[in-house]
Order: sequence, then C-alpha cells, then structure tokens
Amino acid sequence: MLKIQFVDRRQPALWLVDECIALGRHSSNRLVAREEAVSEFHAEILCEDGRCYLLDLGSVNGTYLNDHRVLARTELKAGDIVRLHTVALAVLDAADKGEHLSSRVAPPIPWQIQALNDPLKGRVFPLQGKLLVGRDAACDIVVPGSHVSRRHAEFSIRAGAPWVHDLGSSNGTFVNGKRVEDSQLATGDEVRCDALRFRVLGPASTAKDMDDDMDRTAFRPAFKPDQPLAAPEHKWEQPNLVVTEAIAQPVLQQPASLVEPPVQKNPMNWLPWIAGAALLLTALVLHGMHIF
Repeated sequence: MLKIQFVDRRQPALWLVDECIALGRHSSNRLVAREEAVSEFHAEILCEDGRCYLLDLGSVNGTYLNDHRVLARTELKAGDIVRLHTVALAVLDAADKGEHLSSRVAPPIPWQIQALNDPLKGRVFPLQGKLLVGRDAACDIVVPGSHVSRRHAEFSIRAGAPWVHDLGSSNGTFVNGKRVEDSQLATGDEVRCDALRFRVLGPASTAKDMDDDMDRTAFRPAFKPDQPLAAPEHKWEQPNLVVTEAIAQPVLQQPASLVEPPVQKNPMNWLPWIAGAALLLTALVLHGMHIF
C-alpha cells in the first residue's frame, strides 16, 4: 500500500486508498497546496485494483513525475517524486516513515516570475540562470504577435537576488511604472515589457497575495469640494396653511386684496315686495265683499 506526503511535511502522510484524490490550490481538494504556481484543480491520483495513477488536470504550470512532465495517466511507485510545478510530494511505501525527505529532492527555486495578463496569464517561470523575454522563438518566454521586441528583456539572478535588464527594446521595460535599463527586483515588484506584465514571486510570496493583486479593484475617492456649496439665489416661499376645524384640510390663504367683501343686505330692497303683497290682499278683500 502506498502513501503520499509533502516533502516539507506541511500535512501528515495520506494513504492512497480512495478512488480519487484531488490535488490543487482550492480548499476543496484532498491535498491542498497554496503556492501561486499551483492551479486550483491541478492534478488527481486515481486508485484502481491496488494500483495508483497520476493524472494532470490541464494545470497552467504542469505536473511532473521524477522531473518528467505528466502528459497522460502514469502509474505511481514507491520512491517517486511528484511535483505540482515546484511543490514536491513523495510517494512512500507502508514501511517508509518519510524521514529526511528534503534530502531526497532538489531544493525549491526561491525566485520566480508570474505573468499577470494574456497571452501568458497565470504562467509561472522559475528564475534559474537567465530568462529571455521576446518574440524570437529562441527566447525562454516567447510572446508572439505583440509589440514586444524580438529580444526585449532578460531576467537573471545575481548574488541571490533577481534582476531585470532591458535589451534595447523599442517600447521599454518598466519596474513598478518606472522605465529602467537595469534594475534589482524584490518580492511583489511588477515588471512590464510593453503591455506584458509580470509579478516577482519570492520566498515570502503567498497565493493570497497573487489573488488579491489580480482581482484588485480601484475606487475613486469621494468628491470633497474646497468651498461650501452656495445657496440658491431664489428661495421658494411656501404659502401659509390654515386648517379649519370642520374640514381639517389645508387651505391656501389668499391675500386680503383678493378676498371678495361680504354682501351687505339692505332692508330697503324689500319694500316693493311688501307693497305688492298689500295691493294683492286689498283686491281680494274687495272682490269678496262684491260677491256677498
């Protein structure tokens, strides 16, 4: 029976007894490696009839078995070294306690650069010796069909530190937005070759740092005027409202000049009516006397 363990012993050894064991950066995997170079769902181990097979899941930076890239399902054996790009795991038999695992594999590469945008977005390139960037097919990082020069820039390690050197490119090489000809780099620096952007990954880099950078959103500051806003020249005057007890509805109070005066009742206006009624009564009385 086989088991697998991270060379740095970050997790206990895992017995290879499940039908499928997923490896990758996503927390849902059975074996989780949070390094930037590891894809979210990087590879898987399939166990069938007492045998175990390693399968790459289309990872960006590749799965390796004993330093050979895995291109198809490959059987695992005790003593094998599996790499998820630069993250190493050892395949052990039941009797192997996994002692001195670090001495069985080459030390990890401390410096790398990762492409931040297309056409190489997500690719991680170890800085071993020198890395040439350009359109030329002989370059280590080839960028076809772009405005990058044929031999644009060179990454290298000098005295244990990463450097970038512009090779006389037409559109320049920039470090954190500043054009450079030759510059030492540090973890987190952004290097731009024309439109192609790289992030420098060092020993202290984490996957969260990378995810935060690629998903970062810029917010505009809130507007704060230097002077207080002036009041409008014309002020709306709301008319006074009068509420009556009977209706309890707001009524616009009109100016006194527009209110019609009440009609005054003149008692002299009733005299014609009174005289007419008296004449009618007299005629009726006389008519009655004539009958009798």
